[in-house]
Amino acid sequence: MQIKILMFEDSPSKVNSLKKILELKLKHQLNFNLEIIDRTDEEFLETDLLTSNYHIILVDDDLGGSWGSSVIEKIIEICNDFPEARNIPIIYYSAGTSISDLKNKIGIKYNIPCLDFNDVEDYVFKMIKIKFG
Repeated sequence: MQIKILMFEDSPSKVNSLKKILELKLKHQLNFNLEIIDRTDEEFLETDLLTSNYHIILVDDDLGGSWGSSVIEKIIEICNDFPEARNIPIIYYSAGTSISDLKNKIGIKYNIPCLDFNDVEDYVFKMIKIKFG
């Protein structure tokens, strides 16, 4: 099985580290392949959501020039207009913003999991294993 993740992150090193760890775990424990499409902003968001079948969307809080909360708002808006994109789980994370601040920004409003970046890999793996393993 091919797992597709759409990741909004402005740090290539974070994308690469998450990708390497998840690829190894998914391949060795579940015999799944991984594809991560990384974006630094929402420029292609509608196209991404409507033309690809993503299993998970990961959104960093600080995207350099914009905020992850605005990306999530746009995802929700698109999903309201296009139900086929509605069931993709979203995870909101940060390496620098506290979990309570993430929840205050968006998590509580939409019941979206909010995580520290260091916990993303375990959470995503467990989510994939439960849903598809």
